[in-house]
Amino acid sequence: FISNSVTGTQVLIAIDSGAIMASFRGTETSEIADIDTNVLVDLVSTSFGSAGSGKVHQGFLQAVESIYGELSSLLGANNPGSARKLYFTGHSLGAALATLAAAKIQADSALGQSVSGVYSLAGPRVGDASWAEAYSKLGLVPKTLRIVYYKDIVPLIPPISMGYEHVGRSVILPLDRTSCSE
Repeated sequence: FISNSVTGTQVLIAIDSGAIMASFRGTETSEIADIDTNVLVDLVSTSFGSAGSGKVHQGFLQAVESIYGELSSLLGANNPGSARKLYFTGHSLGAALATLAAAKIQADSALGQSVSGVYSLAGPRVGDASWAEAYSKLGLVPKTLRIVYYKDIVPLIPPISMGYEHVGRSVILPLDRTSCSE
């Protein structure tokens, strides 16, 4: 279990002989740190190694950076040479953090990890077009599944009008819907 009390970020790490799962906690509305993370919507630039740089949600980046050292150390110690499959997941805020953390881990050539899958449940948008391009160059788009309920507002924020885009393949529930609505 990885936790940062300043940002409120929490990640449950499950490890077995064949896989590692990093599951990020979503927003707890009673946690001021979570609210602070969610409202820092300015796009800020960050590097994704050889995939280039992209602009991402400032709060999400701060949250991921607050646990990145501990997460990368844990993966380096428990998954040398990326022997186990590595998965990231989360709900709502946790989905955004899982998506961004997966990209940062995949881009970290010194760490040598290969992400096997990212499962985003009701996740908000994480970054702009440059972020989406870097995410694609990392090979994560076909490994990322976004699952959303068509009446959920969270996948609609931050809005496209602010320059934000989704990454990955989408499944919208119920399955007879083609898009989210307010």
